[in-house]
Amino acid sequence: MADNLESEIRSIIAGIIEAPGDKIKPETDLAKELGADSMAALEIMAELEGKYGIVIEQEYLPEMATLGRMVCLVEKLKSGK
Repeated sequence: MADNLESEIRSIIAGIIEAPGDKIKPETDLAKELGADSMAALEIMAELEGKYGIVIEQEYLPEMATLGRMVCLVEKLKSGK
């Protein structure tokens, strides 16, 4: 499940920040390494909320710095923990 989730989220990120998916690794810092700005972060957040039926509070934005951290956050919010 996590691999599929990672792939889905990678695809969302790639579409929003217009970066090749193979450049987005779990540890890649989206802002520092790929130039994602705060507007892109909000777009990614909204897309994840819609796709997975979750609510991501703005306080979680710092946790969305990398693909790996996003996957963990989405898993946590989907499980309700």
